[in-house]
Amino acid sequence: MPAQLKVRMKEPIHGDNCPVISAIKAIVTESRLLVVRHLFTGPKGFNELLRASGINSKTLSATLKFLEEYGIVDRKIMSTRPFLVQYSLTTAGLELKPALEALGNWGAKWLPQLKPDGAKNELSALAPKLPSR
Repeated sequence: MPAQLKVRMKEPIHGDNCPVISAIKAIVTESRLLVVRHLFTGPKGFNELLRASGINSKTLSATLKFLEEYGIVDRKIMSTRPFLVQYSLTTAGLELKPALEALGNWGAKWLPQLKPDGAKNELSALAPKLPSR
């Protein structure tokens, strides 16, 4: 098509165009959820988060950096000798609490009833059998 005739197509709803998907991308890993959950109770130091979450130090460090860059976690240097850093949730991070509580309530209510393995077995029973060689 000539340049002047190009029509801009409406972009599909995914990625940064959808606030739900963008929000999920911000907190979707287990380590991010654990860190946010532990910070709901108040500010914590790195070692305290390390012990409480059970995440290895390399993953915790990367997780905290990501959450800080995303504006969910705030990093505050308390002292340099010994080096002491405290992590806390920003206002945006604190506002995740009702959403995560709602998701937890949904999981507690529905996950025991949802049986992905059972569904797979039911579906495989309906599928035609492949001939053996």
